[in-house]
Amino acid sequence: MRHVDPQRHRVLFTVGVALVALNVPLGWLGLLVCGGMAAAHGEPRWAWAGVAVYAFSWVLFGVGLLITGKAGVVRAREVFRRRRRHRAILHLRRGRRAAQAEFRPPGDGPG
Repeated sequence: MRHVDPQRHRVLFTVGVALVALNVPLGWLGLLVCGGMAAAHGEPRWAWAGVAVYAFSWVLFGVGLLITGKAGVVRAREVFRRRRRHRAILHLRRGRRAAQAEFRPPGDGPG
C-alpha cells in the first residue's frame, strides 16, 4: 500500500511489519497461557479464549499483510533472521568467555 505522503507510508509500513511479526508470538503465547488456565481451573471457556486469541493473531497478520504487501513479509522474515543470528552470536561469545575463564595458564594468578 503506497501512500502519497512518504513519512506516513513509512509509519504504516512499520506498523504492518510489526503486525506480521507479532502474529506467531502473540498467537502461541495466548494459546499457551489460556490453555494453562483451562487446565488449572478446569473451565473450557479458557480454552475457547485461547482459540480466540490465536484466531485474532491471524486477523492481525492479515491486516499487516494488507498494509505492507509482499515487501512487508520479506522484511518481517529478515527481522526474525537477524534476531536468530544475533542470539547465536551471543551464545558463541558466552561460550568463549566461559572457556577462557576456565583456562588459566600455569603460574598465572594465586595458587
